[in-house]
Amino acid sequence: MSPVLTDFFTHLVAQREDNNEHITLTYKKLLKEKPDILTQAALLGQLTKKDLDAIRRWIEIEGVSKLTKQPLIQRIKDAQEKAVTRFLLTMDNERLTLLKQLLSGHTLDIDQFTAHKLAFFTYTGLTFAVKEDDHARLVMPEDVREYFSNCEQSQWQVQADINDAVIRLTQGLLYYYGYMPKSTVFELVSPIVNYDLTRVNLTIHDAIDYYDYMNETEQDFIDSRVVNLTLLKKEQQKSIYQQHHSFTDDQLIQAGTEDFMDLTDELIRLVKYLKERFLLDDVTMNRYMDDCLILLNSFIDIDPAFIYLNQYLSIESDDDKKRLLALLQESQDSIYTWALKGNKRKKDIKPTHPPVSQKKVGRNEPCPCGSGKKHKKCCG
Repeated sequence: MSPVLTDFFTHLVAQREDNNEHITLTYKKLLKEKPDILTQAALLGQLTKKDLDAIRRWIEIEGVSKLTKQPLIQRIKDAQEKAVTRFLLTMDNERLTLLKQLLSGHTLDIDQFTAHKLAFFTYTGLTFAVKEDDHARLVMPEDVREYFSNCEQSQWQVQADINDAVIRLTQGLLYYYGYMPKSTVFELVSPIVNYDLTRVNLTIHDAIDYYDYMNETEQDFIDSRVVNLTLLKKEQQKSIYQQHHSFTDDQLIQAGTEDFMDLTDELIRLVKYLKERFLLDDVTMNRYMDDCLILLNSFIDIDPAFIYLNQYLSIESDDDKKRLLALLQESQDSIYTWALKGNKRKKDIKPTHPPVSQKKVGRNEPCPCGSGKKHKKCCG
């Protein structure tokens, strides 16, 4: 195996393990005992200085990095209006729904939140994860809830719908292409918000933190599954395609929904074969398929995906190898691939029909070329 592929596999596994560790640490770190008085100051006081710094960075409070804990809490409290404005500016429909539930006095079971979503809500300084009677819930302090309730709410739904479109179009682009320059994303989605680039930037940035479907570099937005951006760009340079595939807005919006997967018939056949032939449980099967899809997307050929599976499965017979290679090729051919700039692999040109007999053939009779179609639908 080449050093490049070995390094790719190492980072692929590490990426998954790091995410699992992040989930465990986030819940352990952010979950606090419910204080006697449910105020913002009391709940902020239970967080570490590092957590408070994360909150003030999100609110964009300047010149306070050297403050000790109590003065910093006061500055965050004083910036409550700024935090609420930021939340309302970038929220989508999911966060609006949760906000309405909190404003109604409900607490939310944190089991419904991923680690990234829980961290996002906490680092706004507006909601907090607390334990009470062996239950873990997300709560909103009474003074924060009162401030939200006094805000003009007539445009909340309109703003959430607009932000939904920005986020889902962006996530859809990355789902199919793997990455895209920020300048291109801004050009494509900014018309939705009347070319307000500040709003686009903040909305996408908060979506990155909330959903964990995207990452970013200084220049690019990246699908969070991309393991090696530099290698992906090199693979795209090898592609026969000069242009990115053009998707419709509806396709991109659908691909930008949470947990979307373009599960083709060919991928389903691959899953069925692996599960039945190698007796894999659901957890193991899902892990292999998640990694396999990343490999099929990241490379022009199927060899990396085959080598990866061969490391974990007992693929000994030639028949098993031929069958798996065929299924992997069919699967890669069926999907829009990052390495091919969102295109599907071009199929071989089908041979032309053999010469047709001069004998007269009825329009509704089978075509003599042997295609199985009616003559009027084929050579006729």
